[in-house]
Amino acid sequence: MEITVKYHKRKTIYKWKSKGVVYHDFDSLYEIYIKTMNCSHCGKEFPNTRDRCLDHDHETGQFRKIVCQDCNNK
Repeated sequence: MEITVKYHKRKTIYKWKSKGVVYHDFDSLYEIYIKTMNCSHCGKEFPNTRDRCLDHDHETGQFRKIVCQDCNNK
């Protein structure tokens, strides 16, 4: 199981970096991401991990907050 968790973490961080996300400590950002259970914008609870999105500024790459799919698409 630990291998699966490490793989998911590595894959997730790789995806963020490839999308241009900029952050000083991706390991801590991943922990924040995993532990966040509600949308930082509307407060809706995440039914599962696929409903969770890492929001970032597309010009600077700076992380902003963790939001639900609905808020991310607005």
